[in-house]
Formats: sequence, C-alpha cells, structure tokens
Amino acid sequence: MELTAAVTQGTAMWPTLQVGSALQAALEAWVAAGHATDFKEATLRDLAIAAAVASSDRAAVEEFDRFYIRTRTAVIAKHGLPNDVIADVLQTVRFKMLAKITDLPAAVQVVTGGDLLGLATVVAHRTAIDFVRKIGRSVAINDAVEFDSLMASIGTPESALGKHQLKEVLRAALTASLTDIVPTDRTILRLHFLHHMSIDDLATLYDVHRATAARWIVKICDDVGAGCRRYLEAQRETVDLATAWQLIQSGMSSGFLGLRGMLTAA
Repeated sequence: MELTAAVTQGTAMWPTLQVGSALQAALEAWVAAGHATDFKEATLRDLAIAAAVASSDRAAVEEFDRFYIRTRTAVIAKHGLPNDVIADVLQTVRFKMLAKITDLPAAVQVVTGGDLLGLATVVAHRTAIDFVRKIGRSVAINDAVEFDSLMASIGTPESALGKHQLKEVLRAALTASLTDIVPTDRTILRLHFLHHMSIDDLATLYDVHRATAARWIVKICDDVGAGCRRYLEAQRETVDLATAWQLIQSGMSSGFLGLRGMLTAA
C-alpha cells in the first residue's frame, strides 16, 4: 500500500483527531525498520493513535483512554473485584499502556507486536489477577480508631472540642492534598497504605525496579505532605499550625494513620 493511501485510511479511523502528520512519521519509521506495508486496518488504527499519543497530543491521549482502556472495564470486573479496586486496576492498566508509548520508535515497536486492543485486554486481565492475589491479603483497617489513636498520641493541651475541630481540619487538609495529586499517585498510595502492597509487590505490578517503586512512595508522600502544609498555612488564623503540622508528620511517619479513610474515598 502506498504511504499516502495508508495515511488517508489511518486518519479516517480517528475522525475527531488530527493524526495525519503523526501517522506519516510513524509510517516512515515503520518502513525504515523493514516492516511489510500490506497494512491491516487494525495496524493503521493503532499506528495513528499511538504516534499521536507519543507526540503528547492531549486529545489523542483521551481518545486512547476511551477506546483502549476504559472499554476493558468488563474484563477486569469478571475477576470479582469491588468497584473502587476496579478503578485502581484501570488506572494501573492506563499507566502500563502509556508507558509503552513514550516516543515514536516505542509507538512503532508496540504496534509491531500486534493488536493494541488485544494487548490492552491482556494487560487488564493480568493486572486484575495481580490485584486479586495481592489485595486478597489485605487486612481490614478501622480508620476512625487509627485516626483517634494518632490524636491521642500527641500530648496537646487542646480541649476535647478543640481536638475534634483539629481532626476536621486535618481530614480537610488530607482530602485537599489528595485531590491535588495525579490519579496514578493516589492509586499507588492506596495500594501501599490501604491494601498493604509491599515495595516489591508494587515493583512487580508496575514492572519497575524496587528502588524506583520506593522512590515513588517517598515522592508521593512528600507531595501529599506539602499539600497538607499549604492547606494548613491557609488556615493559620483558625488553627494551631504547629500542632496540626506535628500531627500530619506523625501520621505519615507511622504509616499514614488517618489517611487510609481518605484514600478509600479518593
């Protein structure tokens, strides 16, 4: 097939996107790599969207998510996971798929490996199985008890009412901070702190070195802490900033006590 005809055909498969130039570059890379040019429709479809995603086209990323990722929900649901965990599986599948399309050569390579929709199905299935195996070991946590224990562990002179008000401020700070971080980071926090996935489990799940997974946790915790700090500083006229910040830091150092309830809803 002539490349001009291939570009026309592939572009027509994504009528709401501007993928022509990205597909042209991908096809040229495809030919340069020595691949056959008797393109199947699925190959042109996948090359067009993958190349556009690799070029950081936001509309293409959203369409990729709609067509390849969110449609795998039924595959994940068959494993009997609860809805909040299904959302985490989808987010992990999204991360894994996009990690395969970091630049144009990677986009060509992943399409060379076969049908992207089929690949997304396989990734969704395997990821769901990993979640079933690892989340099945989770221990139920009473967040209210944990949070109250954290409050009691700090010897503050606050009255009972004052402590109650401070709890509400802390929960609001955590909620605001979790809202600010990206969905993938919230998923990683939930897996680690709520479902007790170890660093090694996370590394296996995301196919990275354990040191990378450990760095992720540290950075995300730092980001959440910074977000809490910003929220508390904005409330400094109505809250004892030093005491509130001490509680936040103590909660983080002891396993994010009090954060688990927020993670459940995040």
